[in-house]
Amino acid sequence: MPSYLAVLAALILLPIGALHLLWATGVSWPFRSEAHLARSVIGTPFDLPRPRKVALTLMAAGAILMAGLIPLAVGGLLETGVPDPLLRWALMAEAGVFVLRGGYGYSPSMERAAPLEPFRTLNRRVFNPLILGLGAICVALLALT
Repeated sequence: MPSYLAVLAALILLPIGALHLLWATGVSWPFRSEAHLARSVIGTPFDLPRPRKVALTLMAAGAILMAGLIPLAVGGLLETGVPDPLLRWALMAEAGVFVLRGGYGYSPSMERAAPLEPFRTLNRRVFNPLILGLGAICVALLALT
């Protein structure tokens, strides 16, 4: 069972990380423009100079890709050379980030920080449940390994 959970987490996170890499190149797919992408994914205009946008998006992509690999390593499906206790701590941190972000996403302060539509609706209906589900997967994987 742990390997299924690890694969499930990876199947969710790795494509999302790859999509962020694509966005860092300036491609806004599947959105019609960079402005629509920002309104849909972060809920703010994201009015920054291009180099900062690229750097921030690459950092997000790297974090998401790593978050997709850590469960595979903890589940024994990816050999990393990293000691198991350190991998488990990394997965605990990942679980904490997902649970905190998923919970915070429903708070009024999140709606004030990211007020634009369609992000607000997507956040409530898609992003938060997915993020909380990823947190639950990480917690279950920790409990079962």
